[in-house]
Amino acid sequence: MAFDVFISYPHHDKATADAACASLEAAGIRCWIAPRDVAPGADWAASIVDAIDHCRAMVLIFSSSANGSRQIQREVQHAFEQEVPVIPLRIENVAPASSDATAKSHRCSSTLQLGGIIADRLGRAFCIALMSAT
Repeated sequence: MAFDVFISYPHHDKATADAACASLEAAGIRCWIAPRDVAPGADWAASIVDAIDHCRAMVLIFSSSANGSRQIQREVQHAFEQEVPVIPLRIENVAPASSDATAKSHRCSSTLQLGGIIADRLGRAFCIALMSAT
């Protein structure tokens, strides 16, 4: 099954990632999020790579935990290698580490063009998620 968005997050931010996922899905955006969408018995890493390969965009839940996570760095790097747009959703006032791929996502997100309904729904869903988080 194809998904619109892969949600990348460190385990410390699971509650925020789940809330973002619920808001996006309520807006009609199909999300892939671990562990929910990892098939029973499937290889975890292979499932993540496959999901990134088949999504239209990655939403990065960005925090100090994400900034220091090697797994998040690998996911974001893979997204860039596959030319998957990365949309950072910053939940803490922390600057991206200059040497990792998350810094690149912050520079590139302003040029994101998903087009049409998906971009509109994504924007509205982010507004809903941000309003409910405060």
